[in-house]
Amino acid sequence: MFRGPGEDERVDESGSGDESGSGDESSSVSIKGECSFDHVKDTLVDMFPTMYYDSAFFELIVAKLCEDAKKKFELSGGSSDERQFVKNYFDGGTNLNRGSENGLKIDSERIKRISEAKRALEIPKISNFAQCEERAAFMCCWVAELSGSETVELSTGNTEVCAVDLSSSTESNHVKNGWTVYNAAPEDKTYCEGFVVHESVSGNFKGNTLFEISMRKALLENGYTRNVPGAPMCGCMDQMPIVTKAACTEVHEVYTFTYDGEDLTVALDLQFSDCGDLREYYESKSDSFPIPNYEPISSFLVGEGKCDKAVDNLLTKYSTGYVQGEAWWFADPVSWTPIIGQGTQEWPSISSDGLSELMGNGVGEIIWRVCTSCKASHKNIYYKRLTPIPSDMNFLEMLKSDWTTKNNESGEDFNLYSTLTDAGKDTNEWKFCDIHGKIGFPGECGETGKVTQMWNSYENLETYAFNHAFYLLNESTEA
Repeated sequence: MFRGPGEDERVDESGSGDESGSGDESSSVSIKGECSFDHVKDTLVDMFPTMYYDSAFFELIVAKLCEDAKKKFELSGGSSDERQFVKNYFDGGTNLNRGSENGLKIDSERIKRISEAKRALEIPKISNFAQCEERAAFMCCWVAELSGSETVELSTGNTEVCAVDLSSSTESNHVKNGWTVYNAAPEDKTYCEGFVVHESVSGNFKGNTLFEISMRKALLENGYTRNVPGAPMCGCMDQMPIVTKAACTEVHEVYTFTYDGEDLTVALDLQFSDCGDLREYYESKSDSFPIPNYEPISSFLVGEGKCDKAVDNLLTKYSTGYVQGEAWWFADPVSWTPIIGQGTQEWPSISSDGLSELMGNGVGEIIWRVCTSCKASHKNIYYKRLTPIPSDMNFLEMLKSDWTTKNNESGEDFNLYSTLTDAGKDTNEWKFCDIHGKIGFPGECGETGKVTQMWNSYENLETYAFNHAFYLLNESTEA
């Protein structure tokens, strides 16, 4: 319990119970708050009344003691090999992360010594933390734990992994760009914890808070190991996996002054406490951030039940218009009904009668073909029907492999468009269509002229449109 200058910032730690500072036994007092003469002098005078006080000299002594107590040390120890080990550790790639028994025996002793030394620590100078000042939040995540000499799945987690944006931590995963989507099962366990830098104390001792969370508590106390694949184990918030939530740790600046009758010493004695939910704590402190946050923390800690929306937002970064859903290539199932797909976009075919039932008489209906193996002009084509579809017309077969002019004249029965917006507004329709049988949609039609081998076929495979899928725009969706 803290008491002190004021009343509640001091705690006696005297081994003898002698608060006067007399006798052979030493007496100690811990003071919460900054280590400065003005902040601690009244407590020291009150706690150690027999100590010699000369205001000018005493102020210099306290200032020197405080300066030494706050002196920072590198977690890596300074050598290039040790710095590389620290980098690998926070990326998730050392024996400690993998659960090596020998590695843990050797390095856990060092971790214990660092913890017991009670020194101020520099945040490691590695890419994981290079931009954290601009984000004001740090986080670590684990997916496994130690059980003897084995690494096993976490027994208890606190979050769900939604996705990893591989482009956000290229120096950790060594991947230029891309993403990974996690459809977490109930048995999948992940634990994430972080802290917020929002004022001088949390900023000055962020190295210690990182050490507390990632090494002393996670590794030594709980045995947490292994990073979320594709992301570092610890890093700035924007380098970490997109998850639903994370635990929060807060640091408190505390100094322990000890007087043995002759000498006064001071030691850094930081205290850490649970600050609840990381996102909620971050948002409660957002007005005090020294540098504005460029992306809301809700983009990274998205909340329970909001993984699907977070994944859709991430996919939009890479492919405008694509969202996560049941249909291949992430077509939004609310807006689109899959008809059929081929190649890497293979999708079970709807029946001809089923498609006719969905389209009704066909007037105004829009069909989208997305083709990932086609040239840019034919990757996305929207077919808009202008006239009723005759009851004896096999519309599905026409799309697949029999692109005919019968009841399917360009500009009369249908128009083609490059965007859904154009199809909805009936603007910028394609100007050229060469239609003949034996090949499928869209024949050799083009925006302004003939384009070959962009047609699909389920009989003739001599085409570049071997990876494609068709979707029907749902009635409730406005183009």
